[in-house]
Amino acid sequence: SLQIKQPQLQIARSYTPLPPHDNGTIRLLIKKEPGGEMSRYLYSLPEGATVELRGPQIDYAYTPRDLSGERKVVFIAGGTGIAPALQVASSLLGGEGKERAEILWAVRRREETLGAMADEVARLVGRVDPRGVGRLVVRVFVDGEGGIGVRDVEAAVGGGARVFVSGPEGFVGWIAGPKDFRDGREEQGPVGGMVGSVLRKGGDVEVFKL
Repeated sequence: SLQIKQPQLQIARSYTPLPPHDNGTIRLLIKKEPGGEMSRYLYSLPEGATVELRGPQIDYAYTPRDLSGERKVVFIAGGTGIAPALQVASSLLGGEGKERAEILWAVRRREETLGAMADEVARLVGRVDPRGVGRLVVRVFVDGEGGIGVRDVEAAVGGGARVFVSGPEGFVGWIAGPKDFRDGREEQGPVGGMVGSVLRKGGDVEVFKL
């Protein structure tokens, strides 16, 4: 992830870049929040303005070999948490291996999945799964249309998978239990939430909260 600094208030926020289109270009997905100081600052800048970045910071270190083989990789993403899911899926599925992945994308409103983000997802699916054999499956869950539930999570991860959960803090806690903070350091914390319910039924499931 990269940190962007807001110089007036001296605050910083971390964002995961989207998969690159070409070398030297960093693209970020930033949702405009009414009470968000950082998003308000960024949306107020004119095109071509300079922002201060810090990083990159490695949130999860892996190589495609770590996630290779027949084992399924599942991303459960809330809102803009789709960005790290797309980034890892892009790296994982970039070759000709047998890896396969599924993204469960939960949003409040269907409008969040339209426009540029719909193009982003379609572009990635077309690149890593051009023959449509199911190497990458993206499923969308809208709060007002039923949302994501335990059965959806169990269908995706049951029987064995490596699971990544990304999104707002409350969403991550709801899906897989909250992270812990000890001595000022962020730790994974025990697995709970919906994923914890699936784990209690058995299966080889490994969880990482982004």
